[in-house]
Amino acid sequence: MTVNALASKVVGGYWETWSTQTVVSVNSAFNLIYLSFLTPDTTSGAVKLQPLTSPNTTANVKTGIAAKRAAGVTVLASMGGSGTSSTSNVSFTTSGHVTAFVNSIAALMTSIGPFDGIDIDLEDNAPLASPSLVVSAAQQLKTLYPGFIISYCAAGYTWITNGPVVATALNSAGVLDVIGVMNYDWPETTDAAKLADTTTATNYWSALTSGGWAKILLGFELYPSESANNTMTTALAITAWNQVLTAHPTIRGGFVWDTSDDSIQGNPFALNL
Repeated sequence: MTVNALASKVVGGYWETWSTQTVVSVNSAFNLIYLSFLTPDTTSGAVKLQPLTSPNTTANVKTGIAAKRAAGVTVLASMGGSGTSSTSNVSFTTSGHVTAFVNSIAALMTSIGPFDGIDIDLEDNAPLASPSLVVSAAQQLKTLYPGFIISYCAAGYTWITNGPVVATALNSAGVLDVIGVMNYDWPETTDAAKLADTTTATNYWSALTSGGWAKILLGFELYPSESANNTMTTALAITAWNQVLTAHPTIRGGFVWDTSDDSIQGNPFALNL
């Protein structure tokens, strides 16, 4: 397969398995789509796509991915999400987990793919991940699929125990292509605090890539998809984006949680950021 490389400026969005939005209907302004989420299968270390909500089926997810990729969109399968137990998230604690994980990704490349890479979104479960084993899995996937993209979805700041260590290990091994910084779920009560957190978070995670701003994506969740304290208004998000872009013009781009809410709200992220 030929991997669709990340665009020079990324407009990304997370598509949810529990949404009624189909992959093919995601706004065409998005040049990166994350499929969320892959979660543990019955074999330790293996992953599967979460159950789908009608009208979505395995068949239309596969055809949707194919249509988006044919249009030049990059598609990443995102593994994990929020969840503190190994039954709700993904763990890497043995070499057997790595083998099972890689084999399950290969199976998904056939059943719903091909797709262009994975997004490692361990969040609360990062303590269950051995950095060296995550690196091993990434290396094996890049060997199987030349050009395969490895993304790390990072909390806005360091409340994710072990997360920075995993991201640093991936970067040091030369297998980390991009970090998506979750610039939401703080919570913060003022716009000033949210803007300050934007600067702190992006500077922190960029430092883990030796200042490589071309590896940084700034993530947003727009009010009213969740509470005001956990999100930004569209106007504030534009201010936050411009604040970072002015300071670091080589930043790779941004993403939104999630494409369904963005569509319901009239595509404020897709059309404005």
